Amino acid sequence: MAISIPKSLKIISVLIAISAIVFVASLVAVAYTLMQSVPTVSVGSPSQNITDGVLEVSIPVTISNKGVLTLSDIFVTLTMKTSDGTPLLEVSSNRLTLPPGGSGTLQVRATMNASMVDPELMMLIMTEDQEFPITASLKGSVQPFLNVIVSANDTLKWGAPYKNLQIQEPTFEVYDVTHILIHVPISFKNNSTMFPVSGTGSILVVDEEEGREVGYGQAYIDARPGTEYRGTIDLYLEAPWFGRPELLTQGLVKNYTITVRLPAPLFGEVEQTQTVPMEWGAPIENPQLGEFSVAPYNSTHLMISIPLTFKDASVLPLRGTLSCIFYDVRGEEVGRSEYLGVEVQPGDTYFGTIIGYITNAAASQQVLNMLIRLETPYGTLEKGVPIYAQTP
Repeated sequence: MAISIPKSLKIISVLIAISAIVFVASLVAVAYTLMQSVPTVSVGSPSQNITDGVLEVSIPVTISNKGVLTLSDIFVTLTMKTSDGTPLLEVSSNRLTLPPGGSGTLQVRATMNASMVDPELMMLIMTEDQEFPITASLKGSVQPFLNVIVSANDTLKWGAPYKNLQIQEPTFEVYDVTHILIHVPISFKNNSTMFPVSGTGSILVVDEEEGREVGYGQAYIDARPGTEYRGTIDLYLEAPWFGRPELLTQGLVKNYTITVRLPAPLFGEVEQTQTVPMEWGAPIENPQLGEFSVAPYNSTHLMISIPLTFKDASVLPLRGTLSCIFYDVRGEEVGRSEYLGVEVQPGDTYFGTIIGYITNAAASQQVLNMLIRLETPYGTLEKGVPIYAQTP
């Protein structure tokens, strides 16, 4: 049985079909137009500059509008985080509006102040391999249709520039009579595939009690990507008796604040500070004066001899010139000694004899007072001591 369709309904059906075709065709046309309007993006080589620990990185991004629609308010954002989500970087570029056929360059500038990065985090980044999640977005609008956001996620595999960093047991040697030379071995592998480690590494030592610098050393460090480095930083450390000769007879424990600074890719430098106690043995340990003896010298004076012994328990040699003034019990000067050169190596015991000349009258006294003057590179040590006549 045939069904008769009214003519008016047929017309409506045809119009609906035509409308659907036109609508689909319009979507295809819009999509095609938008596809033509997708910009061409090229990324240039980044440049970097480090000034006073502030890193500035500039990345040029060139965009060309090959389509027939205007691209408005185009800009790029970039975020980078650590593997645990701690933000490291979040920057945006300037904005562009590109007419059909136009092109322009966005500058993505990032500034990072090394002093604002947590030292523990920086040391972790420098010494441990990391994976940094990165999100890059291109945002703008295609007039008159819609806003556009295109995002891409990736992971930056970061090889640690100071992988397996080791500061090994130092060795000591005498540099001069007031300083010791400390050789500090350092080794690591530059696990980075992009950045060399190149620059000056240094060690700074500050006396905590006095609050002043007492030691410094540096060395040039150069490790290409993927290579291992082994070297030594030579540190020159001032002895604690410098300018304080009154301490020459005392053993000391000094607390030092030691700061190690190493050149760091992107961050300029990385540093680590710790307090280290150091024990110093006395250069004049357990000094002993023997009983004095006298012998004829001339008609007015007698020659006096006093044995002297002590141990150099320090890590430095002791060199100096010793002289003495003799006084009787009333405090009157009764004689002087010859100059005696003193030189003893670390760990050795010194044996010497002080030779002087006293008046004949003073020789009858069983006790004399003696002012010892020891001139050293650290300064002059003066000490008054009694001396006793040799028992018959």
